[in-house]
Amino acid sequence: MRNRLVVCLGLIMAAAAHLPPAAAQEPERTRLVLSETATREVEQDTLVAVLAARAEAAAPREAQATVNRAMTAAIGQAEAVAGVRAATGGYRVYQEYDREGRPDSWIAEQDLRLTAREAAPLLELVGALQEAGLILSGLAYQLSAEARRALEDELAIAAIEALRRRAEQVAATLAM
Repeated sequence: MRNRLVVCLGLIMAAAAHLPPAAAQEPERTRLVLSETATREVEQDTLVAVLAARAEAAAPREAQATVNRAMTAAIGQAEAVAGVRAATGGYRVYQEYDREGRPDSWIAEQDLRLTAREAAPLLELVGALQEAGLILSGLAYQLSAEARRALEDELAIAAIEALRRRAEQVAATLAM
C-alpha cells in the first residue's frame, strides 16, 4: 500500500514538472491505480453431507413428532462416530393440498448437516441414516474454515508482494 501511494505522488509531481509555469500552480493530477490478486488451487479437505428427515401426517403435531424422533436418533448416531460433526438446519412444517385445493396432509422436514475430514466414516454414517429413512439432499467437499483462513493469509501476503514488485517496476519506468 505504501509503495502505491509513493507511485501516485510521484506521478502527480511528474505531471506538474512538465506543465508551463501558469499551469504548474494548478497541476493536473495523474493517478495510477494498481491492483494485484493471488490465487491457488487447493484440495478441499472436508466432506459435507446434508440429509433431511421428512414426515407426512394428518395433523402437524404428528408430523413434527415423527421428524423430531428421527432427528434425535440421527444426531445420536452421528455423535457416536469419531470425527463427524453434526448440526441441525432448517425446520419446515407446511400443509399439502389435493388437486381440488382441499387440505390434504401436513409435512414436517428438518435438515441435518454432517461434516468430517475423513470420508469413509461419514459415508458409512450417511448410508445408515438413509436406511433409517433420512433423505440425502447433498454431498460435496469443501475447504475447512481453518485451512481457508491460512490460505487467505498466505495469498494476501503473495498479492501484496506482487503489488510491491509491480509498483517498483512502474516507478523505475517513470524514473522515480
